[in-house]
Amino acid sequence: VREAVESIGTARANESITITAKQAGNIAAINFTEGQRVRTGAVLIELESKERRADVDQSRADLEQSRAQRDEIRQRLDRARQLRPTGSVTEARLDELEKELRAADGRIRANEAKVRAMDARLDENRITAPFEGRVGLRQVSLGALVQPGTMITTLDDVSRIKLEFAVPENFLGKLKSGLRVLARSQGF
Repeated sequence: VREAVESIGTARANESITITAKQAGNIAAINFTEGQRVRTGAVLIELESKERRADVDQSRADLEQSRAQRDEIRQRLDRARQLRPTGSVTEARLDELEKELRAADGRIRANEAKVRAMDARLDENRITAPFEGRVGLRQVSLGALVQPGTMITTLDDVSRIKLEFAVPENFLGKLKSGLRVLARSQGF
């Protein structure tokens, strides 16, 4: 004897998210069409980034300048160490140059951190797909100003579908893991 229970349910995507902007900016490029299947990491939206690129370039220039200053201080310190046995350089001068070298190293580390931060901000100008799936309806247009949290589209992973349905209470005792479920859709 087979008992069958019919229930109306809802089919849901395995994963489903709303793609939003992390920062304010104007949309420079839209790299998807509605309903398109995209891979993980695919760039969906690009925001204008001229100002951010200029900030990154400035940070890199500051880093190079700091490195050049450190190299100059290191050369002066090496010369002073070579002249120390002759008595031409005092111990105080050597200490001063060593302090300058440590300070220059600190400036380099700070500028390297600044470059990494600027690169991260520049990366935020590209909105990417966090997983493989199908994009939904586009909610923005080219040139539009988006703010953090502005909805751009949705992304659904439909490689697996989850079914959500209710079972009458009098059948709950007969349910167990591994039972076969048959699902049909009127539309498909």
